[in-house]
Amino acid sequence: MPKSVTGRTDRLPGNTGRGFTLLEILVVMVIVGVLIGFAALRLRDADPTAQIEQQMRTLTALIEARCEQSVIQARNLGLRLVPGGYDFWVPYDYEWIPDPDTQGPFRPRTFSVSVDLVLIMDGQTVPVDDDRLQPQLQCLPGGELTPFVLEVESGGRTVATLEGSLNGKTEMEVFR
Repeated sequence: MPKSVTGRTDRLPGNTGRGFTLLEILVVMVIVGVLIGFAALRLRDADPTAQIEQQMRTLTALIEARCEQSVIQARNLGLRLVPGGYDFWVPYDYEWIPDPDTQGPFRPRTFSVSVDLVLIMDGQTVPVDDDRLQPQLQCLPGGELTPFVLEVESGGRTVATLEGSLNGKTEMEVFR
């Protein structure tokens, strides 16, 4: 057996000289990291407040996009809040009708978590129900938006608010 630089030629009993390569250790670390990432995502998705926050961000973006669309099309466009969700409305022949595009971004939506929506306009609570045949909120061609405050309640407490101002801007807040 050839001598090593240190002069040792013997091996310890039971030591076959085999170990893990750096590549094997890195592969295991990557796999563990991916598993931890999936676990963290599952835990985050299990949090109802995180789900509501994501859906409120979607609603905020859709309202802003709808108001931009109203300016571009030079016509009023609406949003109707219903128990647990919302849908979009368009004017047609001097009346409001649900947006006929049921597959696009302005399709009817529901929250994935059980929520109660409380709509406040001009300091008054406005009913949120399916019986209403017109939108509560309107985007106007001049870039204006019906001023409102939307409180989202879950588990008996307010978990988020969305405020829309006359200048078409929206502001969301989440309470953890």
